[in-house]
Amino acid sequence: MSGAASYVIYGNKCGKNNRIKKLATVKGTTYTHKKLKKGTYYKYVVVAVKNTVIGNRTAATSKMIHAATKGGKVTNHKAVKMQVKVGKKWKSATALTVKTGKTKTVRGVGVKLAKKLSYKAHVKMRYASSKTAIATVTAKGVITGKKKGSCYITAYSQNGVYKSVKVTVK
Repeated sequence: MSGAASYVIYGNKCGKNNRIKKLATVKGTTYTHKKLKKGTYYKYVVVAVKNTVIGNRTAATSKMIHAATKGGKVTNHKAVKMQVKVGKKWKSATALTVKTGKTKTVRGVGVKLAKKLSYKAHVKMRYASSKTAIATVTAKGVITGKKKGSCYITAYSQNGVYKSVKVTVK
């Protein structure tokens, strides 16, 4: 994030009994969490901090990310494919048009990093709109056109990989 003075990294193993805890504060944009167990899911949140006249303030907080370590029986997504529902079928999409007040449904489909390994979904695919005044999207991928213009609808996998589709509202 531009203007961030530092980043606070929070994380822990996935699971109800494992609350996230502060791992580090870093000045740069990289951090390596060491001594992790093989084939285990971990969860992370990053908080960007800005220096202000009245002290340090939170500028932004990332979405929670759930990622598996290598060497076990589980894997992450390496990519997300975006699809739009046309009738009863799903088709690949990079752009779509929706009329004001009407809806269309999209879905993000995760592509596993290693096909032979299993993928545990701790969090369903998440969706976000770059301009909610133009189009909104529900947790199930239903896009509603609000007013004329264009924006991007993005599907996020639990480990942070994503894919966007350009939406034009007419």
